[in-house]
Amino acid sequence: MNEAGDGLTHSPSVLSLRGEVDVATGQHFATQLSAALTTCGGVLFVDLLKISFLGSAGLAALIRFQDEAALRGVEVRLVCGPASRRTIELTGLAQRFTLVDTVPAGNR
Repeated sequence: MNEAGDGLTHSPSVLSLRGEVDVATGQHFATQLSAALTTCGGVLFVDLLKISFLGSAGLAALIRFQDEAALRGVEVRLVCGPASRRTIELTGLAQRFTLVDTVPAGNR
């Protein structure tokens, strides 16, 4: 659990996504990410394990999302499968995000 600045204890939240994230679906992806920030606690796991393609629209959405989360004091952890991890690493963005392999068992 994470102690947030409001004095309350927040359990981590999980946003699970699937499919391809490209120009056609990027806005919907961005909307889902932003909506998760309105209901999450201090830690948000973004489950990308079932993302089969992560294009530039998805990467841009993740960067904006990370910035917005930081402003709100939310720690974001990207749960990456092979497709999303490879794209994030090849573009040099891995150091910008906290990448993990799984969602902790108590948060699935």
